Amino acid sequence: LYFLTVAKSGTGKEYGKKAIEKVLESAGLDDLIGGSGYTSPGACFSELRDRPTHLSVIDEFGKYLKACSATGNSQLQEAVTTLIEAFGRLDGTLRPRAYSSMGLTEKQRDAEQRLKIVRPAVTLYAMTTPRQFYTAIGEADIEAGMLGRFLVINSEAECSVRRRGKANATPPPGVVRWCQNMRQAGGGVISGVEVHDVAPPTIELNFTDEAWAALDAFQERLVKKRRALAASGLDVLLARAAEISMRIAAIVSCSKATPTIDKGS
Repeated sequence: LYFLTVAKSGTGKEYGKKAIEKVLESAGLDDLIGGSGYTSPGACFSELRDRPTHLSVIDEFGKYLKACSATGNSQLQEAVTTLIEAFGRLDGTLRPRAYSSMGLTEKQRDAEQRLKIVRPAVTLYAMTTPRQFYTAIGEADIEAGMLGRFLVINSEAECSVRRRGKANATPPPGVVRWCQNMRQAGGGVISGVEVHDVAPPTIELNFTDEAWAALDAFQERLVKKRRALAASGLDVLLARAAEISMRIAAIVSCSKATPTIDKGS
């Protein structure tokens, strides 16, 4: 999943980053933490090759988008394009674009041709202020589909006095154990055993009839909303809403250690 927190400066939007890092470090899963953004498509593939499942925390996301749209930053733009593609390859294979192999040795040429990421699982947690974000996005960002892949948390929090003793709080043991159990329940892909070109074991989740009915009703609402927004071009923001809702339902179901997705998920 791709998350975006939009909050004013000084309201604690960095808490998500600190909480994620503290919990994963306490669970011994800090190897899942990737770099703070991607500078090029090659950087995306390098990170996925080393960590097919990883989390990237991007601070000042509004500035990141501005840099992508700036003249001469084609590498950053291509990195975003790769992330857009990776989102839809969770059940497939991500392959890099073909580049000229002139001047490469045979070994280097073979390595370039064979690189593929099977079922890439990237989680993004991005943060930005409202002014930076809303002045950075444009029609191109909406049409490209990047924003439609984000779950946006628009915080209404205001600046407040810092509370003592909260910064050094340790993660609850139950949350740490939950992370460890969820990682182990994923078919044993732990301790860096994941291989970028080998698919992990698949666990199928079934839908109850009530869950199917809820999903169908949600998709009908989405179709009506998208048709209403078609003239403005904002309909693309909802293109992935049903897919994202299914991913969330799968996560909730797995969190409850049940192989069935019910209406409550």
